[in-house]
Amino acid sequence: MTSGSVTSVGVAYPRELPVEDLARHVESLLGPVLGPPRDGRWPVRFVGGAHDAWVEVEIREDAGHRRTREQLERYLGSEYGEIEVTVDLDGIGPVEGVLRPETAVCGLLLDLPDAVLFPERDRERPDIVAAAIRELLLRWYDTSRFARAFADHEAEFEIDPLDLSPQANPFALLAEPSDRSDGPPLDFHAGAWPLSPLGA
Repeated sequence: MTSGSVTSVGVAYPRELPVEDLARHVESLLGPVLGPPRDGRWPVRFVGGAHDAWVEVEIREDAGHRRTREQLERYLGSEYGEIEVTVDLDGIGPVEGVLRPETAVCGLLLDLPDAVLFPERDRERPDIVAAAIRELLLRWYDTSRFARAFADHEAEFEIDPLDLSPQANPFALLAEPSDRSDGPPLDFHAGAWPLSPLGA
């Protein structure tokens, strides 16, 4: 569980995507993008059960596809949930974070602690973090094609990113699939402010 302020990376998939297909996307990300597992497992927590209490399970690296997808579908079908992950950010290193489902908009939200991303006030650090998140989103998109993505300090899916245009970008960083056949597969659009915690 991430404590303190976070930089959030949101990824939106097509609205009509069924939970089973979203579970396949998450499964494909575990390891290549949202890995490696901690001690061979990814801890998962979600609200469920008879009394809407927190349920804690593990997705084991050696579990079969069927069992993994069953756990992911339970996680994605809950109102609140999180998977503890570790992402390798280019130029920064491994960062422990939390992946949360946003099933109302068919999305995933990755929270990364600002204490690790921005350990000290440094003018160049926002550019380093933004470049690392752009590279992360390129790897994510290569593994699991999404419709749109964003990153910002403490960002949420308050606005459905599929309804946004680059000209009306309310995030520090917005990414969408490129319609060009040459060049990178994603177009990145900077917002009106840098990707940094408040006051940095």
